[in-house]
Amino acid sequence: MTNPTLLRPDTHAGVRVITARGAEYGENVHVVPIIADELRSLVLDYPVAFLKNPDTGKFEMQAILGFEAGENLYLDGNKWRAIYIPLHVRRQPF
Repeated sequence: MTNPTLLRPDTHAGVRVITARGAEYGENVHVVPIIADELRSLVLDYPVAFLKNPDTGKFEMQAILGFEAGENLYLDGNKWRAIYIPLHVRRQPF
């Protein structure tokens, strides 16, 4: 287990959050969950489907990014080929 510490400017001056895009940051996924608030912007770039969660048996709204696991057709190296990036992807690594 990690040992949490308080952030201090003198000891954590070099700590940064990586804001780059790419498969190495976990963006090589073929579906991502979406919320209703982003639906208006999202449907202009991505197909949306209700997919059944195998763990819960409930249907969830998902944006389709590819056809196979690990395939993101909207990711071109370190750039997105769409105007809108789904919230689930933008919030990474949090």
